[in-house]
Amino acid sequence: RKPTENFAPPWERDYDRSFVTESAVTTWNPGVGKRAKNNPFYDDGVPLNGEDPSLRGGAAKVVVDRAIPFMEEAVKNETPFLSVVWFHAPHEDIEAGPDYLAMYPDSGDAAHYYGCITELDEQVGRIRAKLDELGITENTLLFFCSDNGPEGKAVKGRRAGVTNGLRERKRSLYDGGVRVPALACWPGKLEADSTLDVPLSTLDYFPTVQQLVDYEMPDARPIDGQDIWPILTRAQTQRAKSIPFIRGNQVSLVKDHFKLLLPNGELYDLSNDWGEANNVAAQHPERVDSMRREVATLLESIQASHSGADYNDPSFKPVDKWKSLVKPKGGQ
Repeated sequence: RKPTENFAPPWERDYDRSFVTESAVTTWNPGVGKRAKNNPFYDDGVPLNGEDPSLRGGAAKVVVDRAIPFMEEAVKNETPFLSVVWFHAPHEDIEAGPDYLAMYPDSGDAAHYYGCITELDEQVGRIRAKLDELGITENTLLFFCSDNGPEGKAVKGRRAGVTNGLRERKRSLYDGGVRVPALACWPGKLEADSTLDVPLSTLDYFPTVQQLVDYEMPDARPIDGQDIWPILTRAQTQRAKSIPFIRGNQVSLVKDHFKLLLPNGELYDLSNDWGEANNVAAQHPERVDSMRREVATLLESIQASHSGADYNDPSFKPVDKWKSLVKPKGGQ
């Protein structure tokens, strides 16, 4: 959408294989339709014709049809693999195929949303079945999560996603926009049918995998997330690092069971305020100041990384100019 700012294709980011689009596509017959205009699927960097028969049907199946051969090839070659499978569902434009719509005859236009989710669910099951078939289930860690809260200002028509009482929805730093369910599965390693209430972040994926495969970083560059394996295995009950979110000039920070939102300086106790309805900043001024300072330090680190300070590469050039955030009210 803004290639001069955001161009970062996977084939230039050390992925061996890739199958991607630049932005969202329709969730049924994704190769055609208004979302497909100037937005082709790229197979290892080569754009595909939208009329390609392999792009017909559910968008989740279209993606998994490419992911499974990659896994099969890796197992055949006895090569450990990382497969990152990003689904389009249930991003707009939401459209379900006839068979999926028929599953929800009394749901009106929301049947498209439910059918879209059902198709996605089937394809996740297909991946799990393939792991079983390949005999690697007990040697594979599987993560699943959403990326953000549901679209729209309210539940209506095809925008049928719910937040179960969380405040606001997609594009918000309140929990309705950023707090999503997640799953982790590794038979024999992680306890089945169990739940955790420790907040985790996709920032944690990298340091966790790094530890599991015993990869040594080439330098001391800062890592935003943390190794969450001790939390997943219940060796620890709290996380060490805070979880940041940034959108435009807004920043939030989750630390322990508190959440700070800037620039307005709101503080919520998530342990007893699921809907972020009670701003307790006035009752915890020292905590607010401490978390503000942590945010300021984080932003300085991110700006340094943007300039190339984290990378021992004299040829490094930022993709675009640094965009300074508005200073939070009441301090840095």
